[in-house]
Amino acid sequence: MRILLSAFACQPGLGSEPGVGWNLATHLARENEVTVLTDVRNRPAIARSVDSWRGLELDFRFVEPPPTMRGRAHGTALHYLYYLAWQLTAKREAAELNAANPFDLIHHATYVNSWMPSLMGRLGVKFVWSAGTREVTPLSFLSPMSWNGRAAEVTRAVLIKVIGRANSHITAKGAHLILSSSPTVKWSGGPKVVYFPMGGLPREEIRRLEGTPIRPDGAFRLISVGRLLAWKGVALGIAAFQRVLRDLPDSEYVIIGDGRERPYLERQVRKLGIGGSVRFAGHLSRQDVFRDLKDADVLVHPSLHEQFGYVVVEAMAAGRPAVCLDIGPSPAVVGDQGGFRIPRTTPAEVIDQLAAKLVELGRNRDKLAECGGAAQAWALTHWSWEAVTERLTRLYAEVR
Repeated sequence: MRILLSAFACQPGLGSEPGVGWNLATHLARENEVTVLTDVRNRPAIARSVDSWRGLELDFRFVEPPPTMRGRAHGTALHYLYYLAWQLTAKREAAELNAANPFDLIHHATYVNSWMPSLMGRLGVKFVWSAGTREVTPLSFLSPMSWNGRAAEVTRAVLIKVIGRANSHITAKGAHLILSSSPTVKWSGGPKVVYFPMGGLPREEIRRLEGTPIRPDGAFRLISVGRLLAWKGVALGIAAFQRVLRDLPDSEYVIIGDGRERPYLERQVRKLGIGGSVRFAGHLSRQDVFRDLKDADVLVHPSLHEQFGYVVVEAMAAGRPAVCLDIGPSPAVVGDQGGFRIPRTTPAEVIDQLAAKLVELGRNRDKLAECGGAAQAWALTHWSWEAVTERLTRLYAEVR
C-alpha cells in the first residue's frame, strides 16, 4: 500500500507519542510505501538515525508552520496553537503529495487526542484516525489530587465532553476507521470504531529488557514511572504503599518522573511519615528507566485514564508485572497475563485493593516470579511493534 502518516510527534529512541510515530513509520515501511508528515523540529533526530531506516520505502516530509507561529511552540496553550497551525500546513502538503501520486490510505497517528482535530480526512482518501481515549476522571477521584490537579482534570473533562463532541463532526465524520483506546461504548454512532490501543516496543528493546530475574528475597521494591501529573494516580500508589509497609516494612517505593504534582506528592509522603521508604528519582533517561525497572519487583501504575501506557509494556518486557486500574487500554495491554487490573470504583476501595495485591505479591516471591515470566511472554507476543503493525495492517486491508 501507499500510505501517508500524519505524525506530528515522531522521533527514534523515545517512548510515548514520538515512539508511536517513529515505530509505526519504520515498521509499516518494511512492506509498504510510507510517507510521513512530521514537525520540522524532529528533523535533526531523524537525520541522525538515517542508517536505521535506509533502504526502506520511507520518505519524511518536515512540515513547518508559518513564521508567525514558530515562537508559539512552548507552553501548553501556545503549543496547541502551534499544533493547529501545523495541521493546516500539513493538510496543504498532503493535498499536493496526493495530487502528484495518490495515496491508498491516510492515517493520523500522532497526536492521539479525541478533542483535537485532524484535517487529513478531507482529502478524498480512505482515512484512519487514531483518536486515543474518551475516558475522564470520575469526580470522586478528584479528592486525592492537589487543587491544580483537580482544575486540570475538570478542564480536560470539559474539553472532551464539549469540544470532543464538536470534533466528532470535524474529524470523526471524515474517518473510515477510528482507533480508540477506550471501549467502543464510549463512542456513539458514526464511522466504524475499533478498540485498538496504539503502542508497543521494538523487539530489540524487549530483548534488552529481558534477562534479570526477580530476586527471591530482600527488600520488596515497587516502582512508578511517568510524568507527575494528577491523573497518573501516584497519590493513590503512595497511600497504598503506606499500608504495604505495615505488612512488609522492608519495602521500597521509587517514583521516577517529574511534573507539577511533585511538590504535592512529596508533602503527602511526609504527612504519611513514609519518607524513609519512598524515593523521588526525578526525570531519568530511557536507559536509566530500563535499569531501574529491572531492579524493581512490581510496577505500580494506577493511572486514571491513559492513551496507552508505554511503561506498562516496558515493565512487562522486563518481567515485572504491572498493577494498574482496569480502564481504557489496560484490558488489552495488560490482558490476563501481564499483571493485575484493579476496578476503578472509589479512591478508598482502589487503595485497599492496590495494597492487598501488592502485599500478596511481596509475600510470595515464587508467584511474583511466575507472574513476571508470564508478563514478559505477553509483551513479546502481543506488544512488539511487529505484532502491532501486523494487526494494524489487517485493519487497513478492511478499510481499503
